[in-house]
Amino acid sequence: MKVLISKDVFEESKDDRGRLELNFLVYLITIKQSYELLIDDSEVLSSEFVRGLNDNETRIFELAFTQSMTSSAQCDCQISKSGKDETKKKIFTREEAIMYLLQPLSLLVENSVNDAHFLRALFRAYATKESLKTAEENNELQFVNAGGCTNVEKFIKAQVAHYKEKTKFLKYWVLLDGDKRYPTDIVSKYQTVVAKLKEWNVEYHILDKRSMENYMPDDAIELMQTEANINWINAYKSLSDEQKDYLNIAGGFYGDLSKDNKAKADKNEKGHSNKDKNKKKHSFVRPLLPPAQKNLYRDVTPAHFKALEKCIQLSQKGSFKEVFPTYFSNPIVTRKRLDDRVSRQNNPNELQEIVESIQKLL
Repeated sequence: MKVLISKDVFEESKDDRGRLELNFLVYLITIKQSYELLIDDSEVLSSEFVRGLNDNETRIFELAFTQSMTSSAQCDCQISKSGKDETKKKIFTREEAIMYLLQPLSLLVENSVNDAHFLRALFRAYATKESLKTAEENNELQFVNAGGCTNVEKFIKAQVAHYKEKTKFLKYWVLLDGDKRYPTDIVSKYQTVVAKLKEWNVEYHILDKRSMENYMPDDAIELMQTEANINWINAYKSLSDEQKDYLNIAGGFYGDLSKDNKAKADKNEKGHSNKDKNKKKHSFVRPLLPPAQKNLYRDVTPAHFKALEKCIQLSQKGSFKEVFPTYFSNPIVTRKRLDDRVSRQNNPNELQEIVESIQKLL
C-alpha cells in the first residue's frame, strides 16, 4: 500500500504530541513490508521535522520523495489535515491514520477456515511481493468468517456502525462464490450485497467458477482417489473443463434439486425394484434439473452422471467442507496446474487478478 504524507501534516506536527505521532506513523509505514512511504512536496525535506532527524532517517524521506516523483501509481492512502472532513475516501488525519494502518487487512470469506486454503494456494502461486506471502504470520492479514453470502452485508454494516459511518476505515476484501449451475445462470442473491459493497468502497470478487472447489487441479483430485470413490473420480475426469466449472462438487447433482424435486427423485427411485439391474445406471435426478443445466451435461454417460449425483466420498475424517479444501495446501497445487484450470474460461487471468487486488490493499 502506497501511503502519502502531505506537507500540511508536517506543518501541524510541531508540538511534542504531534512529533511523537508523526514519528510513530513514519516508523509504522517503514517497518511494515507491505507499506511504502511517499512524499510529494520537496519542502517537506527542509521542514523543521526532517531537519531534526539523523542522516539515516533523512534518507528515508529523500527516498520517499524520489519514489513519489518516479512512480506512476497513485497513493492508496493519504494522510492530511483535510482527512477530518472525509468519510469515504482513504484520506486520514494523523490520529486516524494510526488507527487505520494498525489494522490488518481482513479477507472476508464464506468460511474462514476452509476458504483460506484456497487463497493461500493463490498467494504461493501468484504473489509478486514477499510481503503477501508473510502477511498472515506478521498479523498484517487475517481471514474473517462471514458465515455465508447472506451475512456479508450484515457483518460489514456492523463495522460501518462501529466507525460511525466513516467507511474509509473499512479495510476489507470480500470473496464470494459464483454459485452458477451453468454459464447463463443468474444469481440474484448478490445484487443487494454487491450494491452495498460498492457504496462502502469495499473491494470484492465473485468467482467465475461455481465455487472455490471448482478450481482444484485434476492432479489434486486424483490424490483423493480411494476404492470407495473411484467411480466419482473417473466420472469427474470424463467431464469437459466447462462442465467441471459448474459442477456441484460439494453436493452433487442431487444437491441442486429443490426440496420438492428431491422428494420426487427419492420417491421415483424407491418405486423401482431393488432387483432392477438398470436402477444403478438410471438417473431419477437428471430429468428434474433446469433445462440449461441438463443441456450442459447432455453428453455425460448415464453411469458417469449417476456417480456425480452425490459428492465425492473422502477418506479423511471430517465434513466435505473441512477436508476437501486442505488439498489446496498440497505441493502438487502449483501455478502451472492452477493456470491450466482457468486457461479456458472467459477470464484466464482471474486468479492472478485476485492476488493483485489483495496485494494492492495490503
